[in-house]
Amino acid sequence: MHQDTICDLYLRLSLDRDGKTAIERQEADCLAWAERNGLTVRKVHIDRGRSGYKTVERKGFDAALAAVTAGVVGTLVVWKLVRLSRKGIGHPAPL
Repeated sequence: MHQDTICDLYLRLSLDRDGKTAIERQEADCLAWAERNGLTVRKVHIDRGRSGYKTVERKGFDAALAAVTAGVVGTLVVWKLVRLSRKGIGHPAPL
């Protein structure tokens, strides 16, 4: 299988406010998107109870980013960009 057809999912939740961004909803939406776009999900990385703004350890994020940068997967699927970081795109993907 070619890396361009393989993806990982990254799910993050700092607080669950009435289930609006619950991990389960993020996962279901991301799985559906991957299927619609012909991608095979290799792994789901989760950071539960982790801020996207504060400087905290996020093992799921680190593993997801490592898979993309190493070329293991061609796509990283996130529910919304703020799941990666609330500090802007330069924080998770410095140039």
